[in-house]
Amino acid sequence: MVFSRDTMIMVANFDISTPEKMTELGYALCRNCKGGEVFILISDLGGGKTTFVRGMARAIGEEDSISSPSFTLQNTYIGKNMTIEHFDFYRLDNPGIMTYELEEAIRQPNTIVAVEWPGIVLDSIPKDSITLTIKQSDKALRHVSVEVDSVHEYILKAVRL
Repeated sequence: MVFSRDTMIMVANFDISTPEKMTELGYALCRNCKGGEVFILISDLGGGKTTFVRGMARAIGEEDSISSPSFTLQNTYIGKNMTIEHFDFYRLDNPGIMTYELEEAIRQPNTIVAVEWPGIVLDSIPKDSITLTIKQSDKALRHVSVEVDSVHEYILKAVRL
């Protein structure tokens, strides 16, 4: 973990070798969530973003099938005490009304928001969002970097993979 006093950003890096480990990472980070967190998920196609969200959903108690919202644009996962709103803006040139859906989800105190392909909605995403960057080094290995500001440092506490 790297900590910079100037920017108050903490960075944790993980090497993930299987889809199960990516799910575990999602679970490990989300189990500490309080609600109101926004995760920006960055990777190429097939990088593991939805697999990560599968772990997030398990952390809130949602055991149903988790799928990519590439065609539906938004999926909702309802847990015991929290909800996850999972957005995917990959297929959109203009977010239109989805911008309002995203902003509404972000305002909900018991909701965790995960955003894939956030480029066209960056103006609607809080500056203190948690950024997860996934880079593939080969077919199986993923290098995952998680950046959080000091407000969200609790997300990284007790993460053990």
